[in-house]
Amino acid sequence: MLKNSRSIAIILELENLEEGMEERAQINLLELQKQIAEIYEILPRPVTLKVVFDSNDHSLAEAESFIRSAGMDRNPLITVEAIGEPRIDYYQHKDLGSSKCDDDIILYLDSDVLIGPGYLRSMVTAFDGDVNFVTGLTTIEAEKFFDKFYAISSPAFYPEIPQSAELVPTTKILTNSFAYRRDRVSGPLFPERDAYRGQCWVASQRLVARGETIYFNPAAVARHPSLSTLGAYLARGFTEGRDRIVLTRDGPLLSGATTVRSRLARHLPSTCRRLYRNGIGAIKRAFTRYKLVSLPPVAVPLAAVMGVAYYIMVFLGEVTTLISDRLARRLSLMG
Repeated sequence: MLKNSRSIAIILELENLEEGMEERAQINLLELQKQIAEIYEILPRPVTLKVVFDSNDHSLAEAESFIRSAGMDRNPLITVEAIGEPRIDYYQHKDLGSSKCDDDIILYLDSDVLIGPGYLRSMVTAFDGDVNFVTGLTTIEAEKFFDKFYAISSPAFYPEIPQSAELVPTTKILTNSFAYRRDRVSGPLFPERDAYRGQCWVASQRLVARGETIYFNPAAVARHPSLSTLGAYLARGFTEGRDRIVLTRDGPLLSGATTVRSRLARHLPSTCRRLYRNGIGAIKRAFTRYKLVSLPPVAVPLAAVMGVAYYIMVFLGEVTTLISDRLARRLSLMG
């Protein structure tokens, strides 16, 4: 049972609905309601659900219609509210939602993931002990041929479910499945930087730097969709490269003061070293992970090529940003 019977708030962003994920999000909400019912007896009050959206992209009526279509507004086990603000990015969705909550545990869940059986119970009961930050396990759905390439070439997601279900310390979080004690975070969790990705890494580094322990919870499984096209895959790499430079150009990520390391990270030799290191890593993942997604051995070399191509795009994103951040930002927006 959950020690001291803590209240739970779930922050769900609607950003991914722009990519045609409405049906998928509805399926996840139905499963979420089922799992809330399974643990409701250990909670002190209804679960808080904050549905956060960019009011430039969605209207309040659209957000409320989304809530009604899943029956969330009629569920007595849930207190739901739609919150909209203009021009907010992915990470600001998370921070805005959590700022409107007074619950003990805050859980971030993306609108395009599908939670597995027992996900919510596993995330909630992880806080029974002396635990303040928990990140779940997010796998890539590898059903189609291209999905398999993406699953084994991406370093951010797990291509398989580990055998052990024990909590283990980690140094990174994935914000599509992440929970924390609200009283351990004062103010926004994510930095306000002109970057599309990478703030979760920055946030985790800040938490570790101040002595916090983040736990990886392999029993809390959520499935993330693969990228839809090769173009989207390569565009993601370019954007990652730009963001890497942006997140270091104002000094180190933790303190904001300029250091030799942060300056070196923004020069061509460091960019070339990262391309070499990441390219080797992509090749190794292709040859060691292919069985995890049932990829035919004959296709492994192509998976290795795709992984290297991704990091070439990362390299180009970094170099373009070093030359002209304005151009790199425009190209990232186009991607």
